[in-house]
Amino acid sequence: SISVPAKLELKMFIDYLKRKTPVKIKKYLGYAYSLLPPKVQAGKSFWETMHFLQESQWWSKEDLEAYQIQHLERLLKHAYAYVPYYRRLFDERGLRPGDIQDFNDLKKIPYLTKDIVRNNTEDMKAENFSHSQIIPITTSGTTGGPMRFYVDKNALDREWAFMLMQWARIGYQFGDKRVILRGGTVGTAVDGHFWDYDPKNRSLILSSHRMSNELLPAYVNKIRKYK
Repeated sequence: SISVPAKLELKMFIDYLKRKTPVKIKKYLGYAYSLLPPKVQAGKSFWETMHFLQESQWWSKEDLEAYQIQHLERLLKHAYAYVPYYRRLFDERGLRPGDIQDFNDLKKIPYLTKDIVRNNTEDMKAENFSHSQIIPITTSGTTGGPMRFYVDKNALDREWAFMLMQWARIGYQFGDKRVILRGGTVGTAVDGHFWDYDPKNRSLILSSHRMSNELLPAYVNKIRKYK
């Protein structure tokens, strides 16, 4: 059997190839990726977040609020020290992170809107993160226009842990088949292609943008065939 370090090296190698290869080849790499053990596929950030969620779901209301305040303080200090937009925002209002003592004090900070993010995207990048540590995210624009922002590379693993934790309540297990039906388009508007397959996550991806009375039977047949 492959040792854990060797498995991790294989994961890094596959990740590197996925970034550097054409889309068609990426799918075959996805099949290779799916053969790795779940603990290696998901990565450290995913499992740390999953373990935290499994433990914290039983915390009392008081413990949860104490945890939230503690991390709110850390977030505010980080934002003021390293994020140009928030440093400017605080200075313009004569505020310091220590002025926010509880959730009510958050009213001193204006709501963050999509327009603010669009107009200050680069100033919202934390200065203590290198370019290699962050990735750009673009929303689909279903509630308006698309929006671009940045997250650290571990954010998607943490988000996946939150999603799987919720799905596990109704029986989903890591590696189970999934059908994804949401705003992302598949193929082109000309070819009429309404589905794709993600072997890495065992996901049949269906485009909600292509749904029509004529195509609905094909959607149903595709889901049934995938079981």
